[in-house]
Amino acid sequence: MLTLFDLQLDVVPVQVAKLAFELHCQYTQELIIELTNPSTISPQKIDELFYIEANQLIFKSIAARNHCTAVNSFRKFDKNDSSMSFRQIFDEAHQLGISEFQEIDTASGRFLGLMTQTVDVLIAAVEAIGSADSSKVFQILRSIGNALPFLSNFRVEDLVELVAAQHLKTSGDMAAGMFFDQLIDYLSMEPVRAKALHALVRENIANENITLYCSALIALAKAEQGLEAIKLALNDVNSDCINLSVSALRALGGISNEWDTEPGLKNDIQKAIKTLVHHPDSRISSQAINTLSNAAAGQHELIPELLAYAKPDNHSVIQVLSSFVFMNLAIVKELPNLTEILLALTNLKVGYTHNFDSVLSRLIKNGAHDQLVYDCLTIWMLKNYDSRALDKNFSSCFNQSLMQLVNKPLLSELITRWLISDERALGAAFSDVISSLWSHGFLQPVFSKDVLDTLENEDFKYLARRLLGWTFFEEPLLSLTFSLLETEDAERRTYGWVRALLANDVGRNYPIATQKAIQEKLTSATPEVEKLLQETQAELLVYADAIKQLPIRSELYPPMPVRIRHAIALKRAKEQREARDKSSEHSIFQQLFTTVPIKVGTGSFSIYGDKIGEITRFASHSVFVTLPAQSVIDPLNDEIARRGFRLVKRGDE
Repeated sequence: MLTLFDLQLDVVPVQVAKLAFELHCQYTQELIIELTNPSTISPQKIDELFYIEANQLIFKSIAARNHCTAVNSFRKFDKNDSSMSFRQIFDEAHQLGISEFQEIDTASGRFLGLMTQTVDVLIAAVEAIGSADSSKVFQILRSIGNALPFLSNFRVEDLVELVAAQHLKTSGDMAAGMFFDQLIDYLSMEPVRAKALHALVRENIANENITLYCSALIALAKAEQGLEAIKLALNDVNSDCINLSVSALRALGGISNEWDTEPGLKNDIQKAIKTLVHHPDSRISSQAINTLSNAAAGQHELIPELLAYAKPDNHSVIQVLSSFVFMNLAIVKELPNLTEILLALTNLKVGYTHNFDSVLSRLIKNGAHDQLVYDCLTIWMLKNYDSRALDKNFSSCFNQSLMQLVNKPLLSELITRWLISDERALGAAFSDVISSLWSHGFLQPVFSKDVLDTLENEDFKYLARRLLGWTFFEEPLLSLTFSLLETEDAERRTYGWVRALLANDVGRNYPIATQKAIQEKLTSATPEVEKLLQETQAELLVYADAIKQLPIRSELYPPMPVRIRHAIALKRAKEQREARDKSSEHSIFQQLFTTVPIKVGTGSFSIYGDKIGEITRFASHSVFVTLPAQSVIDPLNDEIARRGFRLVKRGDE
């Protein structure tokens, strides 16, 4: 229970009030502050607030310190000052509230409580909100929420007016709920006032005060009058007034833990809500679904009902189911129909998968539902593939899951099965996964040995072609190629494919990286693999020697200004001097590929309404992409070849 001090304001010494404010600004719960000259403070003690001992000012409690801090701020405002604005009052309250987070007793609230001696704080808030932008509105609402316990005998009509004033400026922003949470906490201590507020709002129900209606009934339930709150809501749930019916349904969802207060009551409520799910008005039917979702967390028999409504053509219900699973995964993952629930979520459209992504990432981390996760990701991709979206749907919609897959066996299984699938969509998804992981620093994915062991020669041919068509970075391309050596009876089944890939495509497009990878592989290779790699290396060297013999035509270079040509010549000369010991590597190959640096960065900023605040942090980094040699020499034919690999069908010659 909050302590209210019935003291004259001039009783608190000016210096004590200032020192209380000084402590408050230190973001601490400290009650003691040193004094330089204690004798100047009079009186030396107020029983309810403070006392002086030696050279220390000691407050009796946080409430006492907050009261003195509020008095200090109150004294800044002269009631006879015609220039004083309501905006200034709430700016002062906001400054006090900066250091107060989730505190029950606040200096900002006590300050506004004191200001009721000179102004009607709720009406002042209404006027201040009218001229404020959205960020200021939230500050004002938070200050009013802090002040509610200290506002003596305010009119509930003024509260209704305040809520109406803030509605348009906070509509759709979840932060607005913080004020209503504060209001519920206050009204739960004042059930008589909660009933009065409910009655007033009920008679004047509108879009802007639906949440106020719900807050009053939820507060009544928190005040151990749950049965009365339920009966008041049930009385309105079938109202002809749409806003009243929606309000009652929302309130019932907020107090679903009270439904079994009376025998048979829960069944009656469930029956009424299930009926309203089929109401012709979409607002009522949608709210009925949300109410079922809220109640299903504690009443598991409603989960099949919720699932039954989540049809592929009813996306709004699927979104509700997604939110329910996200909030209650600990419950849902133990249900026998978990598979059915998650497969229903594969009907979510692009842009609505955040909750689903979080659910799957947690299941991946747990590791007990890998096959189900694979099925969900595969089915979703097949349903939502869009070639016009540059094949980026998967990584943008399932980023959390993708990051959780790193170094998991499920990742290898997923990319292997997707690449050997006959579906073009899964090839695009494979490419998206590999590219996204590469950009996050995961450079060496591998194929699943278990899946490779089941493949036939025709499957390996199809896999190799799709690999070349859908992989655009040298590191994963080499890693995946070498992982083909890890299958059963690899010498008979995959050695030929590895050699063909390295010697005829990968090694020619990425010569330096391929030679380096082969050298690293040779250090730990078995005799059979060593022989394969040495033969491949020899082929690549023969190819390199043949390329060296080709004449270089200056006409191949695009025209450029003399200044740039001179700068390039100087740069090349410097590189040649520094690379004398590795001159053998500086062959014609370096003229057949290029490295492109890409500058990107990360930053953080705040958004208030339609305004973006200053960037508070920015860091940049460079990414180097090696382009395939064929793409540089003959980009058109290279793209035709890659497109052919992407479009290839199993069994094609």
